[in-house]
Amino acid sequence: MQRIRILVLLLFTCLLITRLVGHAQDTVTSTKESVPPKLRIPRATWEPIFFDSINERARQSKLANLRTYSVPPGDIEVRLWEGFGITRLQGIRLQRTRGIWSGTWLSPATEKFAGTDYKKPLPAPKSGWILFWERLVQAGFTTRPDSSTLPDDDFVVRDGMSYVVEINRERTYRTYCYENPDMHKRWADKKMVELIKIIDEEFRMKEITGAFYVETEKAASAKKP
Repeated sequence: MQRIRILVLLLFTCLLITRLVGHAQDTVTSTKESVPPKLRIPRATWEPIFFDSINERARQSKLANLRTYSVPPGDIEVRLWEGFGITRLQGIRLQRTRGIWSGTWLSPATEKFAGTDYKKPLPAPKSGWILFWERLVQAGFTTRPDSSTLPDDDFVVRDGMSYVVEINRERTYRTYCYENPDMHKRWADKKMVELIKIIDEEFRMKEITGAFYVETEKAASAKKP
């Protein structure tokens, strides 16, 4: 009987310690995430215009504004948005949380393409998460300057494809934009095109988007009387 009491007491103590440690970790994490990051936002004409669409699209997927919180030290969250013209806005969200990577495709949000918060988990990149991230970093993904700081080449395209990147890490948030980089001859624009190709190839985005449109077209047809 005494042995049983000791075992019960030990079990209760272990459970109590586990709960206390978990609560402490949650408290620390939530405190860090509640601290607003240092903002590095370019004073460019695209920023308020494009972020009206970005913030609305993020809300449709129930994502918090990436400028309003800091990820814990060692973690990363980035979002790549593309569209802003006649093409419906879509994006990719990449996260590293406690050393574990994950990716999400934020599909075009329309009634025709309705889905579960307009989100779809991405498979692991072809090169694996570590090598994939290294490729992005080496290609300048986290350090790319905003296009507004580049020399003007007097080249204007209306309703083309533009890209906005958001990066939150080390208690710092930064964003930058490239409008129709494939149409420009500047070195920075060419590097941006390379970055997009890396992401598209690693996740096989043509296959994912193609399958998505086929599935949603079938679903829309099935709903017709």
